[in-house]
Amino acid sequence: MTINGVETVILEDGVTYELVEVNSQGYKVTYYTKDPSGGDPVEGNTYTADYENGGKISFAVTNQDTLDFEANKKVEGTGLLTPNKTYAFELKDLSSSGKPVVAYGKVTIKEKGKNQAIEFFTTSDYSVANKITDWAKILHEGKNYQLVETDTQNYQPIYSGGTGDKNNEFQVVYNDTSKKITLNTENQNTFDFSAKKKVVGDGVFEGEIFKFQLLDSKNQVVAHGKAEVTAKDVDVPIVFYQDLDDESTKITDWTDILTEGETYQLKEVDDSGYAVTYKDQDGTETNQFNVQFNTGKSMSIQVENRRGKVPLPETGGEGLTRQLTVASAFLILLILIGGIIEYRRKAGA
Repeated sequence: MTINGVETVILEDGVTYELVEVNSQGYKVTYYTKDPSGGDPVEGNTYTADYENGGKISFAVTNQDTLDFEANKKVEGTGLLTPNKTYAFELKDLSSSGKPVVAYGKVTIKEKGKNQAIEFFTTSDYSVANKITDWAKILHEGKNYQLVETDTQNYQPIYSGGTGDKNNEFQVVYNDTSKKITLNTENQNTFDFSAKKKVVGDGVFEGEIFKFQLLDSKNQVVAHGKAEVTAKDVDVPIVFYQDLDDESTKITDWTDILTEGETYQLKEVDDSGYAVTYKDQDGTETNQFNVQFNTGKSMSIQVENRRGKVPLPETGGEGLTRQLTVASAFLILLILIGGIIEYRRKAGA
């Protein structure tokens, strides 16, 4: 080849050369050449110069859309983890009517505190043949999608890395490496506990605020509760706090307060002369419950105070002492009166 009047060798005999697209603009680049023997396309971007056999070399370069998407799963918390549990996901198309599922994901967790990649498939049977390897063929540019965990194994899922109210949504942008989409799902312990208060009976009731303590097996108070009851025969939720005088300490996540495997008991602090009964969610008369995280079972205690037309006498402890004191004073008074009468009778004789 002559360049500026000078004979110049571009491809030297026996040297292998490689064709490279300098700036792919974010696309996936695929190179093809022709098989010398049959002329069929062969994937590749190299050529070795051969002066002796000569021939013509040609390349075909194709650019494909790219989309970099990944999702990870991690389990946290102090609850016991049963290894090899499988968690399931769905990827939904928010831009289409009915929000159809476009991909199904799954991941098996073997240990806590470690991110593990979620594998995605085009079918719900997770067939290996339908595993997704090219997201540009599944997700469409400009559309919005949402990742949803469908089988949480009774944990509470928390999403990060996306947009929307739950940080689990994203919009697709092709061929932009700066727009890589990474969603993370973290599952935290759950424990569902609640308690209610009800006043029954024929006695007069004008409303009252009842207070409670939640104690552990060592009789240490772990939470304080209160319920403002304004009428009889009405279930009123008991609201729990770490500090009853500080509204900001209201308990919303029991896994932050209770310990797995521990047994707790709910106790009304001042029953005001009522007959108090406690029943759990199964109707068993008890004020105790054992904590097991992530079972999906709701634990509850119903506290019922009953009062007849005449307030029930207090029994045991200070109530019994007061009754004995009153009775003793009454007997002493009778003896004194009898002594005075006998004295006067004798004096008159």
